Amino acid sequence: MITFEIRMEIKVLHKRGMSIRAIARELGISRNTVRSHLKAKSEKPQYSPRPASSSLLDEYRDYISKRISDAHPYKIRRPLLPGKSWSWAIVEADYPERVHPFTDPPCTG
Repeated sequence: MITFEIRMEIKVLHKRGMSIRAIARELGISRNTVRSHLKAKSEKPQYSPRPASSSLLDEYRDYISKRISDAHPYKIRRPLLPGKSWSWAIVEADYPERVHPFTDPPCTG
């Protein structure tokens, strides 16, 4: 992402008579990037936050939360979803930490 300072530097160098290609070479960015920032307003760009994406386990969130609250303070010692094939790699991707306050890693046995 181009910072506001670099945008201003692009504008200053262009006003001094440097070509788009020379500006791009000096700053180490693409000519198209220089061109688009010269066309843009001089204000700081407003970036919108990325929309929240859904997790693979969202459809099981209620079930997992119920199982965790029922098993508290003990760990669940068997697969959560019998008949479903999914790996612990999904569970180890911080999903349980967002669902319950346990700090221990998930049980693999």
